[in-house]
Amino acid sequence: MLADVIKSIPNYQSLSSQEILGYMGESVTVSNDKAYTVKDFEDMVVSGHFTLNEVNQILGTLQSTPLFNSAYIAMSTGTGLELASPARQQLVSTMADAAQWGEELKSKVLSLGSKTINRYEQLGLSSLPTVEEVEAALVPVVPDVQSHEVLLTVNRQPDGTTLAMARVTPVGLKDGQVVSRGEPQLVVNGDLIAAVNPILEALIDG
Repeated sequence: MLADVIKSIPNYQSLSSQEILGYMGESVTVSNDKAYTVKDFEDMVVSGHFTLNEVNQILGTLQSTPLFNSAYIAMSTGTGLELASPARQQLVSTMADAAQWGEELKSKVLSLGSKTINRYEQLGLSSLPTVEEVEAALVPVVPDVQSHEVLLTVNRQPDGTTLAMARVTPVGLKDGQVVSRGEPQLVVNGDLIAAVNPILEALIDG
């Protein structure tokens, strides 16, 4: 729900709808876990991200240096090579300096380990909401029904006995949808547990 996304924004209560929208629309740099193959570098020549000479220099360094040859094999066999982790970023820096790539090429390769996305994407939204949608999401929804969510759990103990418990959470419903949740309570005994324990035992016993 949009309201839940908005509540994850720091100090959202002090922001106007327009400010919340501006925050969501900002660009952010995040880790890019893509595993790059030789084919990806070929495609980046076509797209103009790298020149043919730059890609030949990158792949030539990997292929000709024993320390980095395993990385070239991973890239050429389709497994790919991620460039996001700190260890891999350090490997690229070491390789670039040893092969004297130059700072521009080094930076371009290092940048493949990150990507720029819109903050609303980072927050799990597929598109930027409108001001009206943000304003509507900020209006408290009053539940028309009070109910409970019950999560039953059973664990087999080392001595063969079972331990059943229930997590009971009060919830508020509006048009059949959960719009609020209270503090859950853990129930480990009582009539409810006694009644459902044989059923849960039968389920885990197959």
